[in-house]
Amino acid sequence: MIKKGLIVHDEGEVEIKHASRTVDPGVPQSLQQMLEVQFEKLTASEQRALEAGSVVGEHFLSLVIATTLEEKPDEVEDLCDQLAARQQVIKAIEFKNSPMLLVAAHYEFRHSLYRQAIYRRLAPESGPGFIAQ
Repeated sequence: MIKKGLIVHDEGEVEIKHASRTVDPGVPQSLQQMLEVQFEKLTASEQRALEAGSVVGEHFLSLVIATTLEEKPDEVEDLCDQLAARQQVIKAIEFKNSPMLLVAAHYEFRHSLYRQAIYRRLAPESGPGFIAQ
């Protein structure tokens, strides 16, 4: 943020230079590249599921991803379980009741940087059937 001129550190004091702008530290370029390499090694189905999850947020239900991608819920849950078992990008967390009173598998990104890096890959004109916000 200092390199971008968003904040100034002078004699022990920190000053925000652009308070009117949202400060987004982002994902460092070297880390983004490393995560891109890991992401490219995943199957197309795994990539689509993670992209959809990155749009939903840090936590997501397999049922939401299945609905978004128009896939079978049990297949998406299996795919997410496999990613979580390999300790790649996401982890399974306790089952929760969805708003529709259905029990659905709940996942979260292992680190917010994973979500941010995947989310950055999406552009509104090339997203997987939905618009990234």
